[in-house]
Amino acid sequence: MNKIVYFVRHGLIRSNEKDVYAGRSAEQLSKTGKERAEQLGREMRDWGIELIQTSPLKRTVQTARTYPQ
Repeated sequence: MNKIVYFVRHGLIRSNEKDVYAGRSAEQLSKTGKERAEQLGREMRDWGIELIQTSPLKRTVQTARTYPQ
């Protein structure tokens, strides 16, 4: 059985908007980042995703949680 793996970058954070490297900061998604992540979650709804894995960073977890359950 073949599996498809999708790699998705976390949504936008304020540092990204200012073109500043954030590293492993605990920064959360910006308003724009939340909106884009939610849009992606809606688009991916019918993709048959079985598992989502993230790093422990807040912004990655926030992005993953936009996927409808």
